Amino acid sequence: MCRWGKPRCAARAHDITLISYSFAMKATLEAAELLQRDHGISAEVIDLRCVVPVDWPTVLTSVEKTGRAVVVHEAHRRGGAGAEIAAELTERAWPSLRSAIRRVGGLDMPVPQAASLASLWQISAADVVDAALKATQTSRVRLRA
Repeated sequence: MCRWGKPRCAARAHDITLISYSFAMKATLEAAELLQRDHGISAEVIDLRCVVPVDWPTVLTSVEKTGRAVVVHEAHRRGGAGAEIAAELTERAWPSLRSAIRRVGGLDMPVPQAASLASLWQISAADVVDAALKATQTSRVRLRA
């Protein structure tokens, strides 16, 4: 049963959290499989189901556990819901983050109408894998107060 505002944990893991919703879940789930198979990286996948409201305790529990996150959404990378989710996560989970939160979204350009060009604009599992690999290969430098 789908509860409004209640995310679904599509896969449990410990290396990185992949956060997505709607059609972008297809690429996100495929990327989680590729990360495990090809790189030995276990990805916890959170399906937000909706972006307002967001059940922050569920999302934060996962991100605090893994210390890394990739937000995947099928919209422009900048200025969309994914950017807001990443910003909110940065504010709420800062002490536990081990790397910068990565975002995967469409290119920052008008959405092409031709099918041949639209496929280049849309996100793919390879885009998600690339962002996850960057997140897992970097560590945040902790600044002293």
